[in-house]
Amino acid sequence: MDLQKFGVGIYLIQVIFGAVDIPAKLLIMATMSTLGRRPSLSGALTFAGTAVLANLLVPHDLQTLRTCLAVLGKGCLAASFQCCYLYSAELYPTVIRQNGMGWVSMMARLGAMVAPLVQLLGEF
Repeated sequence: MDLQKFGVGIYLIQVIFGAVDIPAKLLIMATMSTLGRRPSLSGALTFAGTAVLANLLVPHDLQTLRTCLAVLGKGCLAASFQCCYLYSAELYPTVIRQNGMGWVSMMARLGAMVAPLVQLLGEF
């Protein structure tokens, strides 16, 4: 959320965060084909949560480790979004699939809009 705290230029960290999406999505596609949807989604979400929570325990002077954990968490979250989007399309019956996917997409965008406001809660 706060890219200035990683000790790397904000443009470089943005490129790194964008570049981690491609291998994450390729890896989750292979994992979904072999293990299935549910184990892949739960594994990606577990790894993402672990990486984000572990980042809280790392001291601020270990910038490289903090950046690696943040990138790992971001990649796992991108993989879980890919898996969740595919999995939710398979859950809905054909008659309501378009409405259901529209709802899922709207909630994802709403979460993306509200996410930057979480940083403001740190003041309180």
